Amino acid sequence: MKKGIYDAILVDEGQDFATEWMQGLSQLLNERSDSLLFCYDPAQNVFGRKKPNWKTAGFKVQGKKPTELKKSYRNTVEILQVATRFCKLEERVAQEQKTDNPIDITLFPDPLPRHGKLPI
Repeated sequence: MKKGIYDAILVDEGQDFATEWMQGLSQLLNERSDSLLFCYDPAQNVFGRKKPNWKTAGFKVQGKKPTELKKSYRNTVEILQVATRFCKLEERVAQEQKTDNPIDITLFPDPLPRHGKLPI
């Protein structure tokens, strides 16, 4: 595998990535640009994977601040309310607020004022 061939890497649905896959990606990233966009949603973690350990995976994130995408354009207010209760998001967020690492916190989605029927 040729190292450092990409100036930037975008990972979507990162909650599905195993640490070993991330280690492979870190080898492909050009150290000079060091540009990684890793998007994940712990509420969609269907495989039960642990949150990434960036250092173990080979990424240098110390001193970097995550970009938090808070607006939810996908769902109505009603869908987000049901999903929040279903995923016990309030409990998870309360527990994670105790961490020192701002990269590893769960965010509440901020819905647009778009309404619809309650999900069945």
